Amino acid sequence: MIRGARGAAFAVALSLLPSLAFAQIATIDVLFDTDRDGATGCDVATVEGVASGVDLRLRTRVDLSTEVVSSIEHAPCVDPLLGVFGPDVPVSALPVPGWSVETGNGIEGSTLVESHVPLSVFGPARRARVYVALDSGGAADALLTNGGGGVLELGLVPLTVPGLGGVGLLALTAAAVFVVRSRVGRGVALVLVTSAGFLGASDIARALLGEGVHRAWSIEELVSSDPAADAPVGADLLGLSSAVDATSGELWLRVDVAFGPPVCLDWVLVDPGTGYSCFMWPPLDPSPFAGPVALTFDDGPDLVTTPQVLAILRANSIPATFFMVGDNLTTAAEQALALEIHQDPLFRVASHSVDHPDFTGLSAVDVEYQVDEGLARLRTAIGDPCWFPRYFRFPFGASDCTSMEIVRRRGQAVAGVNMDTVDWCYAANGGSCPPSVIPDIEPWVVNDLAAKALVEYQQHGGGIMLMHDIHPTTVAALPAVVSNLQGAGATFVHLTDLAVFPNLNAEVAAPEPPACCMTVGP
Repeated sequence: MIRGARGAAFAVALSLLPSLAFAQIATIDVLFDTDRDGATGCDVATVEGVASGVDLRLRTRVDLSTEVVSSIEHAPCVDPLLGVFGPDVPVSALPVPGWSVETGNGIEGSTLVESHVPLSVFGPARRARVYVALDSGGAADALLTNGGGGVLELGLVPLTVPGLGGVGLLALTAAAVFVVRSRVGRGVALVLVTSAGFLGASDIARALLGEGVHRAWSIEELVSSDPAADAPVGADLLGLSSAVDATSGELWLRVDVAFGPPVCLDWVLVDPGTGYSCFMWPPLDPSPFAGPVALTFDDGPDLVTTPQVLAILRANSIPATFFMVGDNLTTAAEQALALEIHQDPLFRVASHSVDHPDFTGLSAVDVEYQVDEGLARLRTAIGDPCWFPRYFRFPFGASDCTSMEIVRRRGQAVAGVNMDTVDWCYAANGGSCPPSVIPDIEPWVVNDLAAKALVEYQQHGGGIMLMHDIHPTTVAALPAVVSNLQGAGATFVHLTDLAVFPNLNAEVAAPEPPACCMTVGP
């Protein structure tokens, strides 16, 4: 998260801490047989059989109410006859409230959980047999084999494998790499989306390599997979990956686990092309136009003014696109309003970031947060995990090459503006827009927002018109805006009109719904 949004979310998480005693905690045990001898060590019963000869237990606890890793501890087997382990030793001090798990980023739309343990606890062992056991609110599952019935083993020493950008991995699979934001702001991870070969073709879009909290995972690190969902609803282990970090001297583990129904994410990677502008201005489809106008409204929804805008547009059967700010989609009433707009065939909803920052002052990680979280809040509001907005608009129209590419790489086209009504100026100055604010404003429109909209239309002949559904002055002027434009010969169209906006709608490839949506539904 970033800026105020990060602080607010962190404060909310802290406020949950007193209730953690009542939270549902899932326990993931990775059980190591370091001497690879099932006759020595502790035997541990699991729902899929006995894990024999366990010498070390790595226990990772996940708080399902806050979706964070709450503790990681390891303990040796001290009494093989009784199957007793020694005291749990914390692996490291976790941040409060812990690092985030990645819901939806795992196999089949499951949750990606990371854990780690110092290599020193394994002594001289170079390989180990391994088992995984899950206990989640009474539901349980286990991974005891490599998916094909064989012994599940992993290495405890660094292996030479190509990195995500390496030639060997690129030769292994046709793939594309893009940057996504770590949900807890711990840096940038690379995510590899394969076109084939990872858990079978049916899992192409859902068995993704995911974004770990600390590291990126490659296909070569998958140790075991069990995507059959054979456990009871509510708990299912789907995969285990491992990697040795020679620099820090730690073994990193990734466990893909379904704590409930899978979450569908749009892991879309598109080619942003070449030669595109790094800026929102000028828009992709320049004037002059031959009369069509696409009305767009930014910064909502507002529970008072947005419904008034909707009523005016509906009364005149005028389409419009609403670019929404994520911070205005937090209450049930705001979300219900967004859903109402989304369900009306006259309207479209799109993203306008989370909290309306100037993108040119943000890091790449923060830009990704603004784009991804804005999308996530829209999805939550409309209740459709498979929905993907076609358009994005930068606050203040401020973009640069980094932010533009991040948006485009998520399959979204940047909606610029042909006709700017500067209605914010009228709102800020009691219904007038003086030259002291807009120096080149025409004198006869200083006190007339509808006249300003008409001037913009006359100058450009149509295109994308910008207004804001959060200003009462805009609501008051909107009937006259519509009347003036219609009187001048304007027609009203959607942004999706390919004949009017060919560049906008051809800017990036349209994303396909991910495969997990086929089983999740809206």
